[in-house]
Amino acid sequence: LRAAELKHGRSAMLATTGFLFHEFGWTLNNISPHEYLSVSQGIKIADLAAMTPLEAMKNVPAEGLAQMFTAIALVELYELTHTNGKYTMEDGGVAPGLQ
Repeated sequence: LRAAELKHGRSAMLATTGFLFHEFGWTLNNISPHEYLSVSQGIKIADLAAMTPLEAMKNVPAEGLAQMFTAIALVELYELTHTNGKYTMEDGGVAPGLQ
C-alpha cells in the first residue's frame, strides 16, 4: 500500500511539473529539433504550445497516447515483478509492489 501511495505522489508531482512547464512556455517547440509532433496528421509542436495544457493533451494523436501509456505500463510491470533487478516471481516470492 505504501508503494502505491509513493507512486501516486510521484505521478502527481510529475503532472504538476508538466503543467507548469507548459504554462510558463517552456515547451518542446523551444528545445526540440523537430517541427512536427505528427507529420501525417499535420500537428506541429508549436501548435500544442499555443493551447492550454488540457487542449494540447486532447490534440495529441491516439498513437502518441498509446506510446505513453505503453511505456508507463512496462515500467509498472517491471517494478511489480522485480526486486533488486531480479525477477522475483519465479522464486515463489512476491515483489514489494504486490505485497
